[in-house]
Parts: sequence; C-alpha cells; structure tokens
Amino acid sequence: MRTSGAPLVPPLRQQFAILVFISFYFVRWFFPMAALDWLISVAGLLIFLVCYFTAFNVQRLTLAATLTMVVLAVVVAPFNSGANTFAIYAASFFAYFFPARTALMLLTMNIAILAGATYFLELHFIFYFVIGAVTSIGIAASGIIDRQRLVHERQERRSQEEVQRLAKIAERERIGQDLHDTIGHSLTAINLKTQLAIKQLERELTVEARQNLEQVQQLAQTALKDIRHTVAGIKKLGLENELEAQRDLLNSLGIELHYQLPKTLLAPTLESDLLLIAREAITNILRHANATHCELLCQTSGERLEILIRDNGKGMDDSGEAQFGDGLRGILQRVNLRRGRLAINPPERFDPNWPGLTLLLDLPWPSHGSLELT
Repeated sequence: MRTSGAPLVPPLRQQFAILVFISFYFVRWFFPMAALDWLISVAGLLIFLVCYFTAFNVQRLTLAATLTMVVLAVVVAPFNSGANTFAIYAASFFAYFFPARTALMLLTMNIAILAGATYFLELHFIFYFVIGAVTSIGIAASGIIDRQRLVHERQERRSQEEVQRLAKIAERERIGQDLHDTIGHSLTAINLKTQLAIKQLERELTVEARQNLEQVQQLAQTALKDIRHTVAGIKKLGLENELEAQRDLLNSLGIELHYQLPKTLLAPTLESDLLLIAREAITNILRHANATHCELLCQTSGERLEILIRDNGKGMDDSGEAQFGDGLRGILQRVNLRRGRLAINPPERFDPNWPGLTLLLDLPWPSHGSLELT
C-alpha cells in the first residue's frame, strides 16, 4: 500500500537512471582487494539492488528495504568503505516516501548508525562518516522539500478537481431546474390546450379546435427551442416579452394576467431568474389554481426588489415548506441563491379579492446600478 501522500513511483527506466550514484561504491574495486572483500562487496551490491527495487515497487516493504540498506552500509563497510552509499540511498528513500517528521527521525537514526560504525569499526572518518552524513543530510533535506512541494501540488490539484466537480454538479442542477421550469410550463400548456381541443372536437367546433391545435404545435416548437437554449445556458428572452407571451396563452385559456415591471433595466442574470420564477409560478396557476385572474407586480424600493405573484384560485391548505411541490421548491431555490426571502400567503398582504396563492419575493437590489427606462 502506498504511503499516504507519497509521490508517484517513477518508471523503471528512471529507477535505473538513479542508480548512477552507486558508482561511488565501485571506487574501492580499483584497488587491490582480498577474495573475501570481493565476495562481500558483490553480495552487498546484489542485496542492495534487491532492496532498492523493492523499496520503489513494493511499498508495503519500503521501510524494511531501506533499513536493510542501512544495515548493509555497516556490514559491508569494513570490506568496502564505499558502502556508505547504501545509507545515502536509504536517506533519499526516507525523504521521498515518508512524512517529514518520520523522515527526520529515520535520518537521525541513519547518521547515528554511521557515527557508531565509524567509531566501533574504526572506519575512515572523512571518507565514510563525513561524506556519508553530509550527503545523506543534503539529499534528505532536498527530498523532504521536494516531497512537500509534490504533496502541496497534489492537494491543490485535488482542490481544483473538487471545485470543478462541484461546479459541474451545480451546472447539472441548474440545467435540470431550468428544464423543469421551462418544459414543465410548456407541457402543462400543451396538455390544457389539447384537452380544450378535444372538447371542442366533441362539440364539433372544428375551427376553434384547429386554432388550439395550431397553438399546441407552436408551443411544442417553442419548448424545443427552450430546451436547446437551456442546455446551452442561453436566456435571451426578456422578462417583458415572456410575460406578454404568457398573457396571450392565459387569455386563450380564460385566465387574465396583469403584470407591472419596474422602470429600470434589470441585470441579465436577475432578469433570467425572474423570467423562470414567473414561468414556474404561472405553471402552478395553470395546474392547480382553477383561477380566472392572476397578477405579477415587480417594484424596487431602496436596496430591495419585491415581486408579488397572486391569483384568485383555490389556493393551498398548507404553505409549509414540507408541502412545497417541485415548482415552489425551484422558486425557493432561486430566491435562496440570491440571498432573498420567499413568503407564502404572508398575512400582511392578505386581500379577499385574491383568495388563491400569494407569493412574496424579496431580493437584494443594487439601486446604484439601475438605469431609468424612458
């Protein structure tokens, strides 16, 4: 198992390339050596190579393999003073594979073992201990810094990936909500228009039925365009144009719509949200209200934007959030994203002329950024 936060294992070719530093171990071979010295030197080298590739590629054995290198640095030292190279490689593994604190502890142990071996085995102080200790410290320090950099880069990369993942989730939810608001409204209108056309055909009102079926066809074409625009994240239809289209549709179904918009230019993103909120509210009126009149009043006051949507239908028994349908939940979600407030049937806005559902939206409004319409 890979040590938590450890860098990726370098490819085999790079592992062989790193072995170039073992050349210091061969210096002793250019001088006269007894047969036993040759035997132990070669055996030590073979054992080191096994430990070296094991430490890289079998990471559950990395610690055991590197500690074996330190032991080899002591056992082989009386026969080849270049054996301190094994301890230097062990120091690099400590820094590369283990957290900084653990690496420092292992490095301290490594240097202490080199010092003990130098003293008790009467090894050359400069060639064995100083070179081995200084090089180990340098390589370990460089490795620890490099490892910290790699860990930091990996964490940043994971953070960026998490941000991208959350952004994709948010975008999917936005598209899903927009599709619900857009297509739900269109399908509701198509359903009502189709039912009306069927009733007219049953009563042999073919001219009126044909007109309604033509409107159904137009609604279907509009729904298809809305799907394309929604998936692409494009909201180019203005709020006033949308309300005009909704008024025509509602009039054809026997429902009168009155609306009032502020004399200011709305920010595109705000207008897009208000457009979808209005569409969803009107869809709910079509589906559930059995209303004959509805209105949407939008006005600004200081730093707030207030939207009042109400109808004269049958209303709802329980205005608690737990009873919200998908439509009201969608409206609430958009209001919350803008850090606004949504009130259902607020008592202070009760009007006996509007016994149906009343929605009161209160949103932050940057009055300094508005433009008066002429």
